[in-house]
Amino acid sequence: MNIEKRLRNIFDQYTQTENHLTNSLLLVFNHNRILMDNVLRRNGIKLTGKQVNLLSQIAPRKHADKSSVPDAYIYTEDCGFCVGIETKIEQGALRGEQLIGHLSQLAEYDHSFLLVLTPDEDKPQIIRKLELNHRNLRFISWIDLIKMMIEMGPDKKKNPVGAFVYEQFMSLMERHFEMTPFTGFHFREGFNKDLATHYVKRVSKNITPEIQTIYPKCIRTRPKMVTSGHPWEAWFPEAKVQDGVHFTFSVRPESISCFMVLGNGCKKEWKRLSDTLESESELKRVKKALEEIYGQAPDGATTFLSFRQRHYIGQTVGISDAAAELNIAMLLGVDGSKENKIWWNLLKEIAASKNRYNFQLEIGYDMPFAKSKDLKTTKALDLIVRCFKSLKPVYEIVTGG
Repeated sequence: MNIEKRLRNIFDQYTQTENHLTNSLLLVFNHNRILMDNVLRRNGIKLTGKQVNLLSQIAPRKHADKSSVPDAYIYTEDCGFCVGIETKIEQGALRGEQLIGHLSQLAEYDHSFLLVLTPDEDKPQIIRKLELNHRNLRFISWIDLIKMMIEMGPDKKKNPVGAFVYEQFMSLMERHFEMTPFTGFHFREGFNKDLATHYVKRVSKNITPEIQTIYPKCIRTRPKMVTSGHPWEAWFPEAKVQDGVHFTFSVRPESISCFMVLGNGCKKEWKRLSDTLESESELKRVKKALEEIYGQAPDGATTFLSFRQRHYIGQTVGISDAAAELNIAMLLGVDGSKENKIWWNLLKEIAASKNRYNFQLEIGYDMPFAKSKDLKTTKALDLIVRCFKSLKPVYEIVTGG
């Protein structure tokens, strides 16, 4: 396989991001031929011919229509087989006339395909329409492409250059996180709120079906509530998130948090909690539930219980005024901590006085990135689901079922 000198280096800075990403992808494919072949095969394209070239931004041969040139080509030396690649970095950016022009140009080859690569997670309508008459049209989202490449990895054997450009490409794509799948939490250049928000959205999309299977009443997501904290998601049952027992996931500078929230508007649940804490037999049940939660904590995680007092602006902006956070290990008197009844009395008093203040109760886990290798991989998704599932014993106590 040859790579023509007109194909620029992966580190070149293009004026257009599309060109930069396209060229970088070609470099990865050039040095990872098996990976390229497998990606194309996965998309219904089987390369034929021994001598395969890669070229960006220039057609392999002259065409009558010079205005419709795909961003890249993978073609055989005799030009009998050609794959045109059209890339976009914005959703909904495809134009029908451009794709038809590309397909018309590629029809001059004996065998050809047009592979369209965009951030659209669902196949765009224009692709669905053109597919009816163009069986050589293929679509793949950037997210699915990166998933494939991660699954397949760089070519095996002794191929240090291939492995290097593969890793460099993956690092480059992390800067374009809106076009990548969730592969773990990576703040290589420090905490970035936009990246954290992206992680929250990706995690939510991946785990929402499982969360709603575990907690069927939590049918809503994306509450219309703004707080002064970090990016977060919630799964909740009522029209207003604070009116129901719900589950919240947030990404912070040094950790992620998964917790159950007894919202300010949960009048029946607060009354049930207050009565439970006043009953000696029921209090044992609470302690047992907390022991279960603590016992299932991931390695390196802190299991906490906190009361937070808030006030609201227009029922959509929540302002935290004060918080009392207790480590559950200390509350239970385990792992070297000594149980102090003062804290249980505090819990009872806060629960009993709930009708006078805007309190919410939070119980869950805080997991530092530095203490969990799984958070830096796709295993983080299963870890987060397990955390929420572990909170079920206390959820059943406050909801009565």
